[in-house]
Parts: sequence; C-alpha cells; structure tokens
Amino acid sequence: MDEFPELGAPSQGSSQNTTNNNQSRTYSTVAAQNKFNLPSKKQAIVFSALDNTKVEEYLYAIGNKIQPQNILFISRISNNRICIYLSSEAIVEKFLNTDNGSVVVNQQIIQGRRLINANERLIISNVCLTIPHLVIEDALKRIGLSLVTT
Repeated sequence: MDEFPELGAPSQGSSQNTTNNNQSRTYSTVAAQNKFNLPSKKQAIVFSALDNTKVEEYLYAIGNKIQPQNILFISRISNNRICIYLSSEAIVEKFLNTDNGSVVVNQQIIQGRRLINANERLIISNVCLTIPHLVIEDALKRIGLSLVTT
C-alpha cells in the first residue's frame, strides 16, 4: 500500500469531513441549492385547439413566426387549448404584437393570447340595483382605473 498512497485509505481528517457533509445534506437542502430554470406563466401563449389537429401542427405554425429555438415546450391543456412556453417574456410580447399573435393551422387563423392575463379583476358586490352601471364606471375612472370590459 505504501507504493500507491492514492489507493490507500483516506486520512482520518478527510473521512470525518465526508461524514459531516453527508449528515447535513438532506434532499430538501440539495433540491433548494439546485434550482431549475423553469419558465414562468408569463412566458406562455395559449391557442384554442382545433378538432383532429395534432400539437405538432401548432408547433410548426409558431415556428414559422419565431425562431424554433425560442420554443421551450408545447402541450395540450384543459378546456381544449394548446399552451406554448417561449424562452422569454420579450419574445411573447413580440409574437403577440406581430400579426396580432395569430398563426395559421389547417388553413384556419387562430388567435393566441397570454396564459396569464395582466389585468386585475375588481369585484364590487352589494351595490344597490338602482345605481346604473355608468355611474360606477365613471367613479372608477375618476380614481384612475382603466376598464377593460364593461
């Protein structure tokens, strides 16, 4: 063993350090240190799914509008929709502002939209029925809120 010291047993000090490191490392500490670069929901675009249309056809259609390396993944989701995650929010913005965010799939123009709506919802309850909607809308506009739908 003296001829090849690197094949011998580790020294007492290094064995003790290895034991201490293994005791303090748990799954949760390792998982917390190794964060994945998961895309946010702000990087997603949603399309209505056409009947008898494969997900790949949406992939090819959006790949003609943006560079294919900017597409992270695509999936069919609930409510008969297709969700496509792109590599950044800037690319999502650029896509939605170009040709109104539409693609052609099976000779049909399909409008895309964000997965997460940037607008916030304000619910007003217990309003007397005799107060017209226009009065409420005007009051909201006076305090600086811009209305998306009425």
